[in-house]
Amino acid sequence: MISSVLTVENKNQAQTMSEVHLYLGRASDGWMLLRRTSLSHSIKDYSPDEALTEQLRPYHEMALADAHIVIGRLEGGDLAPENEIAAIPAAQIMDTALLDLINEVQMYYSGADVSAAALALLLAFTLCAPAFAADDAALTRGEFVMALCAQSGITGMEAKQAYFDDVPMQGELALAVRWAVLENVVKGYGNGKFGPDDPITREQMATMLYRWAQAQGQGFQGMWYFPLDYPDAS
Repeated sequence: MISSVLTVENKNQAQTMSEVHLYLGRASDGWMLLRRTSLSHSIKDYSPDEALTEQLRPYHEMALADAHIVIGRLEGGDLAPENEIAAIPAAQIMDTALLDLINEVQMYYSGADVSAAALALLLAFTLCAPAFAADDAALTRGEFVMALCAQSGITGMEAKQAYFDDVPMQGELALAVRWAVLENVVKGYGNGKFGPDDPITREQMATMLYRWAQAQGQGFQGMWYFPLDYPDAS
């Protein structure tokens, strides 16, 4: 549900199909909606209808031919740089021509003043405004985790074990890292190191924000969902 509206969203490449059920009841002036539910079906569990496939074949071939019509050529490089972290498209979190297009499309069709992509970075800079204002030094991974921890209102948690070799057992950083590990917000580099003094990249920032939102029951769903289960992301 989004603002009391039942919304379905299938996975890309027609991996799923949605089934919506609307339950109606008689009312004095007609019908009223009593309940609504939805189901998501995995297409791989079903065989294609041969007769329908044959009927749609001419349109399928027309679409393929249309997709191969050259309307322009990209020269001098890609629209977006290569991903620094696999599974997080750089085009979604960096200021590129492609991200500008995504922002414009989102705002045009939603009527919003700020796109979802821009809002994520705005949240990150809002959380870390004190750290940015302190000096011109780059924001570190440790500072960002402490900002997330403070925003979540976490206090009084004791670091009962050392999760990383380069994080102390006591202090504000120890508290923030312990909270972030328990909430699955960070996983470290995978070699026993967290790198609290390393400058945080925008990809790492997006990863931590994404996991932080998931820990609060939010985050992307449907075709926009992507798991972040690799150790070097944060």
